[in-house]
Amino acid sequence: MALRKRGEIYWLDISVRGRPRIRETTGLTDRQQAQEIHDKRKAQEYDVIKSGKTLGDAIKLWLKIKPRSSKETSAIKVFLKIYPNRPVADINGIDIHDALMCKSASNANRIRNTIHAALALATARKWCGEIQIPKREESKPVTRFLVKNEWEVLRHELQPHVLAMATFALATGLRLSNVTQLQWVNVNLEKRFMWVEAKDAKGNKVISVPLSAMALDILKQQIGKHGSYVFVYNNKPVRSVKTSWRKSLVRAKLHLVPTGKKDINGKDIMKSAFRWHDLRHTWASWHVMNGTPIAALKELGAWSDLSLVDRYAHLSPEHIRQYVDNSNV
Repeated sequence: MALRKRGEIYWLDISVRGRPRIRETTGLTDRQQAQEIHDKRKAQEYDVIKSGKTLGDAIKLWLKIKPRSSKETSAIKVFLKIYPNRPVADINGIDIHDALMCKSASNANRIRNTIHAALALATARKWCGEIQIPKREESKPVTRFLVKNEWEVLRHELQPHVLAMATFALATGLRLSNVTQLQWVNVNLEKRFMWVEAKDAKGNKVISVPLSAMALDILKQQIGKHGSYVFVYNNKPVRSVKTSWRKSLVRAKLHLVPTGKKDINGKDIMKSAFRWHDLRHTWASWHVMNGTPIAALKELGAWSDLSLVDRYAHLSPEHIRQYVDNSNV
Protein backbone atom coordinates (compact mmCIF):
# COMPACT_ATOMS: atom_id res chain seq x y z
CA MET A 1 0.00 0.00 0.00
CA ALA A 2 1.42 3.38 -1.08
CA LEU A 3 -0.25 5.33 1.74
CA ARG A 4 -1.06 4.23 5.26
CA LYS A 5 -3.43 6.07 7.57
CA ARG A 6 -2.52 6.28 11.24
CA GLY A 7 -5.21 8.04 13.15
CA GLU A 8 -6.02 11.02 10.96
CA ILE A 9 -2.53 11.32 9.38
CA TYR A 10 -1.34 9.69 6.14
CA TRP A 11 2.09 8.05 6.06
CA LEU A 12 4.27 7.19 3.05
CA ASP A 13 5.25 3.59 2.39
CA ILE A 14 7.43 3.52 -0.73
CA SER A 15 9.49 0.57 -1.91
CA VAL A 16 11.69 0.90 -5.02
CA ARG A 17 14.12 -1.88 -5.97
CA GLY A 18 17.69 -0.91 -5.15
CA ARG A 19 16.66 1.89 -2.77
CA PRO A 20 15.98 1.93 1.00
CA ARG A 21 12.30 1.60 1.86
CA ILE A 22 10.69 4.93 2.80
CA ARG A 23 8.33 5.03 5.73
CA GLU A 24 7.57 8.50 6.98
CA THR A 25 4.68 10.81 7.80
CA THR A 26 3.26 13.32 5.37
CA GLY A 27 1.82 15.30 8.27
CA LEU A 28 -1.39 15.61 6.23
CA THR A 29 -4.97 14.51 6.77
CA ASP A 30 -6.02 15.12 3.15
CA ARG A 31 -5.53 11.96 1.07
CA GLN A 32 -5.16 13.78 -2.26
CA GLN A 33 -2.42 16.06 -0.95
CA ALA A 34 -0.67 13.10 0.68
CA GLN A 35 -0.86 11.19 -2.62
CA GLU A 36 0.83 14.09 -4.42
CA ILE A 37 3.71 13.98 -1.94
CA HIS A 38 3.93 10.21 -2.36
CA ASP A 39 4.09 10.45 -6.15
CA LYS A 40 6.78 13.14 -5.99
CA ARG A 41 8.95 11.15 -3.59
CA LYS A 42 8.58 7.96 -5.62
CA ALA A 43 9.56 9.80 -8.81
CA GLN A 44 12.64 11.12 -7.03
CA GLU A 45 13.62 7.59 -6.06
CA TYR A 46 13.43 6.45 -9.69
CA ASP A 47 15.39 9.54 -10.79
CA VAL A 48 18.18 8.54 -8.41
CA ILE A 49 18.42 5.07 -9.92
CA LYS A 50 18.35 6.38 -13.48
CA SER A 51 20.87 9.20 -12.96
CA GLY A 52 23.89 6.92 -12.52
CA LYS A 53 25.62 9.86 -10.83
CA THR A 54 28.11 9.57 -7.99
CA LEU A 55 29.11 11.65 -5.00
CA GLY A 56 32.19 12.64 -6.98
CA ASP A 57 29.97 13.98 -9.77
CA ALA A 58 28.01 16.05 -7.25
CA ILE A 59 31.18 17.51 -5.77
CA LYS A 60 32.67 18.30 -9.20
CA LEU A 61 29.48 20.15 -10.12
CA TRP A 62 29.58 22.11 -6.85
CA LEU A 63 33.25 23.06 -7.38
CA LYS A 64 32.57 24.10 -10.97
CA ILE A 65 29.48 26.24 -10.36
CA LYS A 66 31.49 29.10 -8.75
CA PRO A 67 34.88 29.74 -7.06
CA ARG A 68 35.21 28.08 -3.65
CA SER A 69 37.30 29.12 -0.67
CA SER A 70 40.30 27.14 0.51
CA LYS A 71 38.36 26.10 3.62
CA GLU A 72 35.56 24.67 1.50
CA THR A 73 37.90 22.71 -0.74
CA SER A 74 39.80 21.50 2.32
CA ALA A 75 36.52 20.29 3.84
CA ILE A 76 35.86 18.30 0.66
CA LYS A 77 39.27 16.60 0.84
CA VAL A 78 38.84 15.71 4.51
CA PHE A 79 35.37 14.32 3.85
CA LEU A 80 36.41 12.11 0.93
CA LYS A 81 39.12 10.49 3.09
CA ILE A 82 36.52 9.18 5.53
CA TYR A 83 33.55 8.80 3.17
CA PRO A 84 34.71 7.43 -0.23
CA ASN A 85 33.04 8.19 -3.54
CA ARG A 86 29.90 6.15 -4.22
CA PRO A 87 26.66 6.38 -6.25
CA VAL A 88 24.35 9.08 -4.96
CA ALA A 89 21.68 6.39 -4.85
CA ASP A 90 23.62 4.79 -1.99
CA ILE A 91 24.03 7.94 0.09
CA ASN A 92 21.95 8.93 3.07
CA GLY A 93 22.39 11.67 5.63
CA ILE A 94 22.70 9.39 8.65
CA ASP A 95 25.69 7.59 7.08
CA ILE A 96 27.42 10.93 6.49
CA HIS A 97 26.63 12.07 10.03
CA ASP A 98 28.09 8.84 11.44
CA ALA A 99 31.19 9.04 9.25
CA LEU A 100 31.94 12.51 10.66
CA MET A 101 31.78 11.32 14.27
CA CYS A 102 35.58 11.04 14.23
CA LYS A 103 35.73 14.84 14.00
CA SER A 104 34.91 17.42 16.65
CA ALA A 105 31.33 18.69 16.54
CA SER A 106 32.30 22.11 15.16
CA ASN A 107 34.60 20.63 12.51
CA ALA A 108 32.02 17.99 11.56
CA ASN A 109 29.34 20.65 11.13
CA ARG A 110 31.58 22.76 8.89
CA ILE A 111 32.27 19.75 6.66
CA ARG A 112 28.59 18.79 6.80
CA ASN A 113 27.53 22.24 5.55
CA THR A 114 29.84 22.01 2.55
CA ILE A 115 28.71 18.51 1.60
CA HIS A 116 25.06 19.46 2.15
CA ALA A 117 25.45 22.33 -0.33
CA ALA A 118 27.01 20.01 -2.93
CA LEU A 119 24.23 17.44 -2.55
CA ALA A 120 21.58 20.17 -2.76
CA LEU A 121 22.85 20.98 -6.26
CA ALA A 122 22.64 17.29 -7.14
CA THR A 123 19.06 17.22 -5.87
CA ALA A 124 18.20 20.24 -8.02
CA ARG A 125 19.57 18.34 -11.05
CA LYS A 126 17.37 15.35 -10.06
CA TRP A 127 20.42 13.18 -9.57
CA CYS A 128 19.11 12.19 -6.15
CA GLY A 129 16.34 12.87 -3.71
CA GLU A 130 16.73 15.38 -0.93
CA ILE A 131 19.41 14.26 1.53
CA GLN A 132 19.20 15.70 5.04
CA ILE A 133 22.40 15.44 7.08
CA PRO A 134 21.80 15.86 10.84
CA LYS A 135 23.88 18.49 12.62
CA ARG A 136 25.93 17.78 15.72
CA GLU A 137 25.30 19.76 18.88
CA GLU A 138 28.24 22.02 19.62
CA SER A 139 29.44 23.10 23.04
CA LYS A 140 30.14 26.80 23.47
CA PRO A 141 33.78 27.49 22.60
CA VAL A 142 36.22 28.81 25.19
CA THR A 143 37.49 32.27 24.27
CA ARG A 144 41.23 32.25 24.95
CA PHE A 145 43.55 35.20 24.52
CA LEU A 146 47.09 36.12 25.43
CA VAL A 147 48.06 38.80 27.92
CA LYS A 148 51.00 40.97 26.94
CA ASN A 149 53.64 39.11 28.98
CA GLU A 150 52.49 35.76 27.50
CA TRP A 151 52.95 37.17 24.02
CA GLU A 152 56.44 38.33 24.94
CA VAL A 153 57.33 34.79 26.02
CA LEU A 154 55.80 33.23 22.91
CA ARG A 155 57.34 35.60 20.40
CA HIS A 156 60.83 34.54 21.48
CA GLU A 157 59.96 30.89 20.77
CA LEU A 158 58.60 31.43 17.26
CA GLN A 159 60.62 30.89 14.10
CA PRO A 160 61.18 34.18 12.22
CA HIS A 161 58.69 33.49 9.43
CA VAL A 162 56.03 32.35 11.93
CA LEU A 163 56.73 35.37 14.16
CA ALA A 164 56.12 37.72 11.22
CA MET A 165 52.75 36.09 10.47
CA ALA A 166 51.67 35.91 14.13
CA THR A 167 52.56 39.58 14.67
CA PHE A 168 50.63 40.50 11.52
CA ALA A 169 47.63 38.50 12.80
CA LEU A 170 47.77 40.38 16.11
CA ALA A 171 47.91 43.67 14.21
CA THR A 172 44.98 42.93 11.89
CA GLY A 173 42.81 40.23 13.48
CA LEU A 174 42.97 38.20 10.25
CA ARG A 175 42.35 34.48 10.21
CA LEU A 176 45.24 32.10 9.47
CA SER A 177 44.34 31.35 5.84
CA ASN A 178 43.98 35.07 5.08
CA VAL A 179 47.52 35.62 6.39
CA THR A 180 49.25 32.66 4.73
CA GLN A 181 47.53 33.29 1.39
CA LEU A 182 47.97 37.05 1.36
CA GLN A 183 49.32 38.30 -1.99
CA TRP A 184 50.85 41.62 -2.91
CA VAL A 185 48.07 42.34 -5.42
CA ASN A 186 45.74 42.65 -2.41
CA VAL A 187 47.93 45.16 -0.57
CA ASN A 188 48.13 48.94 -1.00
CA LEU A 189 51.02 50.20 1.11
CA GLU A 190 50.60 53.81 0.02
CA LYS A 191 46.97 54.02 1.18
CA ARG A 192 47.63 51.69 4.14
CA PHE A 193 45.02 49.05 3.55
CA MET A 194 44.62 45.52 2.17
CA TRP A 195 41.65 43.38 1.28
CA VAL A 196 40.53 39.78 1.35
CA GLU A 197 38.71 38.51 -1.73
CA ALA A 198 35.13 37.30 -1.22
CA LYS A 199 36.05 33.71 -2.13
CA ASP A 200 38.60 33.65 0.71
CA ALA A 201 36.43 35.39 3.31
CA LYS A 202 34.31 33.53 5.84
CA GLY A 203 31.18 35.53 5.00
CA ASN A 204 31.81 35.40 1.21
CA LYS A 205 32.14 39.19 1.12
CA VAL A 206 35.18 41.30 0.35
CA ILE A 207 36.90 42.42 3.56
CA SER A 208 38.77 45.73 3.56
CA VAL A 209 41.45 45.86 6.25
CA PRO A 210 43.02 49.19 7.34
CA LEU A 211 46.67 48.71 8.27
CA SER A 212 48.08 49.86 11.59
CA ALA A 213 51.66 51.08 11.91
CA MET A 214 52.69 47.63 13.17
CA ALA A 215 50.99 45.82 10.30
CA LEU A 216 52.54 48.23 7.79
CA ASP A 217 55.99 47.67 9.27
CA ILE A 218 55.62 43.87 9.00
CA LEU A 219 54.60 44.14 5.35
CA LYS A 220 57.53 46.38 4.49
CA GLN A 221 59.88 43.78 5.98
CA GLN A 222 58.48 41.18 3.52
CA ILE A 223 59.13 43.25 0.39
CA GLY A 224 61.37 41.45 -2.10
CA LYS A 225 61.04 37.99 -0.58
CA HIS A 226 58.55 36.72 -3.19
CA GLY A 227 56.97 38.09 -6.34
CA SER A 228 53.40 37.14 -5.45
CA TYR A 229 53.00 36.04 -1.84
CA VAL A 230 53.69 38.22 1.18
CA PHE A 231 54.74 35.57 3.71
CA VAL A 232 57.26 32.94 2.66
CA TYR A 233 59.60 30.30 4.07
CA ASN A 234 62.72 29.26 2.12
CA ASN A 235 61.51 31.47 -0.73
CA LYS A 236 58.23 29.54 -1.04
CA PRO A 237 54.69 30.53 0.03
CA VAL A 238 53.81 29.29 3.52
CA ARG A 239 51.20 26.54 3.39
CA SER A 240 51.13 25.46 7.02
CA VAL A 241 52.66 26.49 10.35
CA LYS A 242 50.95 23.79 12.41
CA THR A 243 53.98 21.80 13.59
CA SER A 244 56.23 24.79 14.29
CA TRP A 245 53.40 26.67 15.98
CA ARG A 246 52.49 23.82 18.32
CA LYS A 247 56.08 23.20 19.37
CA SER A 248 56.58 26.90 20.10
CA LEU A 249 53.49 26.98 22.34
CA VAL A 250 54.71 24.00 24.33
CA ARG A 251 58.17 25.56 24.77
CA ALA A 252 56.48 28.77 25.94
CA LYS A 253 54.34 26.68 28.35
CA LEU A 254 51.11 28.44 27.33
CA HIS A 255 47.69 26.90 28.08
CA LEU A 256 49.13 23.40 28.43
CA VAL A 257 46.88 20.35 28.79
CA PRO A 258 47.74 16.62 28.84
CA THR A 259 47.58 14.70 25.55
CA GLY A 260 46.73 11.49 27.38
CA LYS A 261 50.09 10.00 26.39
CA LYS A 262 53.24 9.38 28.43
CA ASP A 263 56.90 9.82 27.56
CA ILE A 264 59.54 7.13 28.18
CA ASN A 265 59.91 8.36 31.76
CA GLY A 266 56.19 8.01 32.45
CA LYS A 267 55.52 11.75 32.47
CA ASP A 268 52.48 13.28 30.77
CA ILE A 269 53.13 14.56 27.26
CA MET A 270 51.62 18.03 27.08
CA LYS A 271 50.12 20.07 24.28
CA SER A 272 48.77 23.61 24.15
CA ALA A 273 45.05 24.32 23.96
CA PHE A 274 45.84 27.71 22.42
CA ARG A 275 45.01 27.81 18.71
CA TRP A 276 46.22 30.15 15.99
CA HIS A 277 42.64 31.45 15.76
CA ASP A 278 42.99 32.59 19.37
CA LEU A 279 45.33 35.29 18.07
CA ARG A 280 42.19 36.82 16.58
CA HIS A 281 40.57 36.68 20.03
CA THR A 282 43.72 38.27 21.45
CA TRP A 283 43.60 41.07 18.87
CA ALA A 284 39.93 41.74 19.69
CA SER A 285 40.50 41.57 23.45
CA TRP A 286 43.40 44.01 23.33
CA HIS A 287 41.30 46.38 21.22
CA VAL A 288 38.46 46.39 23.75
CA MET A 289 40.77 46.76 26.74
CA ASN A 290 42.35 49.76 25.01
CA GLY A 291 38.97 51.43 24.53
CA THR A 292 37.82 50.44 21.03
CA PRO A 293 33.98 50.51 21.00
CA ILE A 294 32.28 47.15 20.34
CA ALA A 295 30.51 48.53 17.24
CA ALA A 296 33.83 49.71 15.77
CA LEU A 297 35.45 46.36 16.57
CA LYS A 298 32.67 44.59 14.67
CA GLU A 299 33.57 46.54 11.53
CA LEU A 300 37.32 46.09 11.99
CA GLY A 301 36.91 42.33 12.42
CA ALA A 302 34.31 41.98 9.64
CA TRP A 303 31.88 40.13 11.92
CA SER A 304 28.41 39.74 10.46
CA ASP A 305 26.56 40.24 13.74
CA LEU A 306 27.19 42.35 16.83
CA SER A 307 26.33 39.37 19.05
CA LEU A 308 29.55 37.69 17.85
CA VAL A 309 31.56 40.55 19.37
CA ASP A 310 29.69 40.71 22.69
CA ARG A 311 31.98 38.02 24.15
CA TYR A 312 34.63 40.75 24.53
CA ALA A 313 32.40 43.38 26.15
CA HIS A 314 33.18 42.27 29.72
CA LEU A 315 36.83 43.22 29.20
CA SER A 316 35.97 46.92 29.17
CA PRO A 317 33.30 47.95 31.72
CA GLU A 318 34.15 51.63 31.29
CA HIS A 319 31.30 52.28 28.85
CA ILE A 320 28.72 51.47 31.56
CA ARG A 321 30.56 52.94 34.55
CA GLN A 322 28.78 56.29 34.10
CA TYR A 323 25.47 54.59 34.96
CA VAL A 324 26.41 52.68 38.13
CA ASP A 325 25.14 55.36 40.52
CA ASN A 326 21.74 55.74 38.83
CA SER A 327 20.05 53.40 41.31
CA ASN A 328 21.19 55.39 44.36
CA VAL A 329 18.44 57.07 46.43
